[in-house]
Order: sequence, then structure tokens, then C-alpha cells
Amino acid sequence: MVIVACLVAFTGTASAASVPVVSCPTTYGVKQPPPHLPGRVPVSARERALAGLDAYSSGVLFLLAPRGWHCHAVVGADGSASIVVAAGSTTPVAQPALSAFFADTPGTSADLACSLFAAAASQLPTGVSCPQRKPRRESTSAGGPDTLDFTDPPHVRGEGTPSGGSDPAHGVMTFVPTSDGLNGFAFVATCTLPAHEHARCATILADALTRIPANL
Repeated sequence: MVIVACLVAFTGTASAASVPVVSCPTTYGVKQPPPHLPGRVPVSARERALAGLDAYSSGVLFLLAPRGWHCHAVVGADGSASIVVAAGSTTPVAQPALSAFFADTPGTSADLACSLFAAAASQLPTGVSCPQRKPRRESTSAGGPDTLDFTDPPHVRGEGTPSGGSDPAHGVMTFVPTSDGLNGFAFVATCTLPAHEHARCATILADALTRIPANL
């Protein structure tokens, strides 16, 4: 259902700017046929800002990244999904690289967002600790309703995937708690490019927030 919703949303929207779609090798928790991806997807950005970018996808997540890079994606049996795009290796991932992670079950979404959202930490199962701790040098700011922007400076290993290398890791995280009648979710995207490409990271992350599966 998520894959179908994603493709309907992307193919049915008109936009002045668009980018080519690249199909990522994907590991599935439940065997299923590969999705039928559109040739291009619309992007709400200036064409000049999109020069040299493609949309890498598993059918669930779409992530803008430089053309010609390597990608790998995972679609879990529990509805979670991830995608990594890198200039070099994706296993393990090394900078420069981009990533996105999505989870919409209570435990996995809480696990993904607990280091930055107190509501996520309180949603963890009893006796389970948050696997990630916010580093002192990681900066955060409000990016909108239910969303935080974060930055891990060079050589600081924090929320960003990957972080701790020579490039800063800029990211966005959204968390909506699970409640009666509401299936919450968590989403995090990270862009690690050289510091002089900060504007490109801003374009990529802004687009990623428009493609969260739970919002489509």
C-alpha cells in the first residue's frame, strides 16, 4: 500500500522541474516484485539547484543525490525502509553520502527518534534504552511542526548517517507519536557533502521531507 501511494503521488503531480529516477538494488523483508518506478519525478526547486541530481528510489523512499553514485535500499517486513546513496561504498557507508530512514511501528519509530525527541524516548518499550545519545557538539533547531534540523560537525559522530568524518552531516528528523487512532512514524534524512555544498544539502533535505511515506 505504501509503494502504491508513493507512485500515485509522484506521477500525478505537475511541476516545472523534475529529475530522473534511478532504481536502487533493494533488500526486502518480505519477497515482492520490484516496483514500477516513473522515469522522472517532479521537484519543487529551481532547475539550477537540481543540476547533476537524480532521485534514487526503492519505490518506498525517494532521495535526491548526485548523479552516478551508488545506492542500496532496504524495505522491512514491518514497514520500515531505508536508503543509502554514496560516492563510494554503501556497506559500510562512507562520506560523502546521503541516507534516509523511515519507521511507522511504535517500537522502531521510537528507536529511530529517541535521541532528539523526548516523546520518542517515552514511547520505547519498558526496559529498553535509547541506542543513540545526542553528542554535546551536535546542534539542533526547530524545522517545522514535529521536525528538527540537526548538524553533526566534522569528526562528531551523532544522529547523522554517516557522521564523524571530515564532512559535516546536515539532517532533518520528524517524529509523530503513536496514539489512539493514529499510527505515528519517524523519519530521518542526512546529507554529508563538503561544507561548500551546504546549499545542495538544503535542497536535498527539503525535498526529502515532502516524500515521507506516511504523509503521501
